[in-house]
Amino acid sequence: MSGSCHERSLDELGAAVVGAVRELGQHYKDCAVQLDADTRSLQDQAARRLAVPEPRRTPAPTDVLRLNVGGCTDFATTRRTLTCLLDSRLAELFSGRWDAALPRDADGRIFLDLDPVQFRAILDWLGDACRSGPTAELPDPAAVAPAGAMWGFEALSSLFRFVPCAQDPVTGQDSVCFVDDIAPPDPPTPAALDTGGTVLTPPLGERLLRMVTGDAVQHTFTLLHRASRDGFGADAFHANCNGWSRTVTVAKSVHGVVFGGYAGSAAWGNQNQYVPSEDAFLFCLAGPGVPSPSKHRPRQSQSHNHALFCNAGYGPTFGCGHDLQIASGTGPSATASTNLGNTYSLQSELSHVRLANLVDPPTVAIVDWEVLAVVPKPSLDSLLGAAATVAGQCPQVADVLQKVKSLMVAAFAEDTASRARWKELKSKRDNFERDVSFLRAFLDMDGQAHELIRINVGGKAMTTTRGTLTQFPGSLLASKFGPKWSLQDEETVDGGVFVDASASYFTYVLNFLRLTRLCGEDLDLQPPCMLPASQGTFDRLLDYFGMTEHFPSLHMDTRLMIDSHIIALMAVFGSDAHRLARARLLHRASQDGFTASAFHGNCDGFAHTVTVARSEGGYVFGGYSGASPWGSQNAYVASEGAFVFRLGGPGGATPSAHHLFNNRSSALYCGTGYGPTFGGGHDLCIADGALLPPRTAATMALGNTYNAHSNNCRMALFSLAEGANVTVIEYEVFTLDEMIDTTGQDAYTERVTV
Repeated sequence: MSGSCHERSLDELGAAVVGAVRELGQHYKDCAVQLDADTRSLQDQAARRLAVPEPRRTPAPTDVLRLNVGGCTDFATTRRTLTCLLDSRLAELFSGRWDAALPRDADGRIFLDLDPVQFRAILDWLGDACRSGPTAELPDPAAVAPAGAMWGFEALSSLFRFVPCAQDPVTGQDSVCFVDDIAPPDPPTPAALDTGGTVLTPPLGERLLRMVTGDAVQHTFTLLHRASRDGFGADAFHANCNGWSRTVTVAKSVHGVVFGGYAGSAAWGNQNQYVPSEDAFLFCLAGPGVPSPSKHRPRQSQSHNHALFCNAGYGPTFGCGHDLQIASGTGPSATASTNLGNTYSLQSELSHVRLANLVDPPTVAIVDWEVLAVVPKPSLDSLLGAAATVAGQCPQVADVLQKVKSLMVAAFAEDTASRARWKELKSKRDNFERDVSFLRAFLDMDGQAHELIRINVGGKAMTTTRGTLTQFPGSLLASKFGPKWSLQDEETVDGGVFVDASASYFTYVLNFLRLTRLCGEDLDLQPPCMLPASQGTFDRLLDYFGMTEHFPSLHMDTRLMIDSHIIALMAVFGSDAHRLARARLLHRASQDGFTASAFHGNCDGFAHTVTVARSEGGYVFGGYSGASPWGSQNAYVASEGAFVFRLGGPGGATPSAHHLFNNRSSALYCGTGYGPTFGGGHDLCIADGALLPPRTAATMALGNTYNAHSNNCRMALFSLAEGANVTVIEYEVFTLDEMIDTTGQDAYTERVTV
């Protein structure tokens, strides 16, 4: 090529690049103009909706704010503490913009209609966050809350939308957040990982990449071999994978469990010998009965020498023993065998999980398996480097490519920032109505709604607002403090309207009213846990105030459990206890029959069921079936989340919960001749009973599928009742969900209607 032609080509390329950059610049300029217009529109909407006067003075982080929280006046803190978590609603409330509209008591303190014990815990947590700085890892606010203030605390934390602290990027000081600020943009969401395979889905692929490399950003997968495409035989595997190191082998069992191994630094081959690898490991990623991923490294230093077995007649094989082997097959399926403990550890390094096998049973049919290489993602530098190599020796081409690189980097950065700002604005729009509602709940804008009312409950002073007390028309409080009410001297004691009730019980009522006004339909509260005697007293108080139908309650249709059993059931369900409020009775043996056919007739097709039984010796026990429905297929089934439990018994038997730890594919047994049956062995089996006498037998042998040890009981239990074989005089089955019905109809409603 002549010099003039070459120069013309470079000129044309340069002109094209300049033109493209100008177009890109104009595009981003137009986007910025539109973004600013939308931001101003959002600000104008907030100003019109809230119509709050401007603050009289410029707020400062060092301002000391005196607070009256629910009648407790000994609160004082700085604006810096209240606003240290920039994206929280509390930071917005105390940004200074709304100071003129915040309600105040007679002494000028800002009034917050919140539980003072809970807010004290929040304030202490915020103080720690402010002192720790933006890089510190903060505990969950609930972790530092006093035990007596836990009820409703999670809802309050969620309402305030606590997120990690941030600092002003210029001054390095804690910033104050205003509604019209655009917060620092989040990084754009990366494209989903494309593994090229079918077994390793993008989420599982990202999880596996983090196991291998520590991140899922700088590396990706290259598919080398897929058995369903390339063949299930060992020869096909070796033809595609020999010579490759840093490979992962991933298989999927017929039960849906995804497991495999990472070869590490060793390469596959046909040398018919064991191969060492320093960083190899085995893993189980996900599937029915797999509560969390597990990662198993070689047990000791010498075990690294047997990390892989490279044999021409074997598929991917790990460990001496072998800990994992995928057998050579002809398709369309194969088998895999696992036997941890030879070379690779039984103990997972990710959790306390200890497995004898990666999958149950230890020899299992697999529907497909893949081998993928872990490789670095291609970068802009590597692509341009390759282009420069192709371009030859011409220095002008290298210069142009370098300029193209600079322009692409700048364009990418601008695109990233623009996308993040659009995302931020969209998020603000999505949350706009909720944020405005939040501010209106705190700002003194609605006349009587924010009128402060002091009450004296059994001698304890409390302060709230009229709007809080009058939310539920027809309740005693709404009637008493309605629009026509005015304070009369004769009803006050020590400066507050006297309420003749227990302060400890009324605190629950008042806290519920406060959270309902603040959270609205988003409030999701489970009933407070109380002792049986206290629950009865509290229920009568709710009835007196006309609040029974509004207050969260847990009333299970049970003839078997008393209050203490229900409280124990809530305890074993832990954070999922609120689901028990949806419990519906499916089967009661004393009225529907103790036979297996009666149980299956009422319960087949239902998942998330709770079975509760009472033995002749007075023990109350049962099991939660988890995600899988009951059926009559005469087979074991895996079920995520299943566990068995004891709720009580003679002599103060401690409630306990026993979770899956082995043979997870045998979580439930769905047999036509069996009642509710949990675990292979069986850990708990309620047998097929007769019509007369109205009772049945139950057998128990914990330790087969369900752990004999419970978190809250040091002793190992092998029976949930008085012995391994007991007589059951009653059992009930409840569902927490709708029936799984392939026709799309609500089978539960249909059955009840008929």
